[in-house]
Amino acid sequence: MRGRELVSVCTSAAEALLSFTGANGTNLSVAEVESYHTSGKEHIILVLARPIEDTDGLRIRIEDLCVTAEAEILFYDRDSRTLAAKVPAWVFNVASEEGHRFSIETDLSFLVRNLKEYYERFGESVSLPRSAPCIAGDAVPWPDGPAPTPEQREAVRAVLSSPMSYVWGAPGTGKTQEVLAASVSAYLAKGRRVAVIAPTNNAVEQVLRGLISAIGRSRELSGLDPAKAIIRLGTATEPFASEYPGICEGKGIRAIADKRRKDADLLRKVLAERRRDSVRGEVAELMSMQKGASAGSLSPTGSPRSPGGWRATGRPLRCWHVRKKATAMHWENFRG
Repeated sequence: MRGRELVSVCTSAAEALLSFTGANGTNLSVAEVESYHTSGKEHIILVLARPIEDTDGLRIRIEDLCVTAEAEILFYDRDSRTLAAKVPAWVFNVASEEGHRFSIETDLSFLVRNLKEYYERFGESVSLPRSAPCIAGDAVPWPDGPAPTPEQREAVRAVLSSPMSYVWGAPGTGKTQEVLAASVSAYLAKGRRVAVIAPTNNAVEQVLRGLISAIGRSRELSGLDPAKAIIRLGTATEPFASEYPGICEGKGIRAIADKRRKDADLLRKVLAERRRDSVRGEVAELMSMQKGASAGSLSPTGSPRSPGGWRATGRPLRCWHVRKKATAMHWENFRG
């Protein structure tokens, strides 16, 4: 197949897939939001009902209003499922109200659009491989554990005997963890190099996790150190970098460190804003308590007391009507 033919086949296939997924709604991945609050003048903090693997292409949806908005994702912490985003003013105003239902949408069709654009721009310079692999399909270092199924064995034989292979299977049939891991392991056992390429960070790391597991369970590869034999190029996700720091390139680790520092700065700003909001609320409560009271004293419930009570200056005022007592705050501190 020549370059021009390849462009025609791939772009028409991408258009057909976009049309199908768009019509059936199968291009969207949705995560519900458990809770949310605003911060500053344009930020919204969301706690998701489940973790998400990637923040590419995320949009915020207000379910009860049936509207969706683009958002700039500032940080995402997978452990706490907390996501911070910069949103348009109208979304911020809606989020400032109570009672709305939010969700996070990922439109996965951007992957197909990127592929279509790539073939339109560079497709004629792409050619299919012509030489067959140099690894015998029957010499596969299958890892210890459950025996591979006949379909998995046949898939690996096809991969190792054809210039180009396409392996299809339903989720959970072992395409990544078994077939691909075994095929790559066969090359590594012969001292060969393999490049694993995928459209998303999560896809690359799923392959690497399966490969690392296969190496650890293979007698033929028992002397292979994954930290020396594998390098994860580009910016890894934080869970992967934390679990396999020796595999990630230094540039990727530095990028994660820079992102962590930016996240920490933003979190400090968010926490400072929330502390200010809390103090404003306490001050407002105290101000309302002192109405009607004499200028010289307040009781714990805000009623006037004798001159022997608390003075308006020089002594801490404590608020009995809020969860956290406002201690060590003098009248002159909040009078303005």
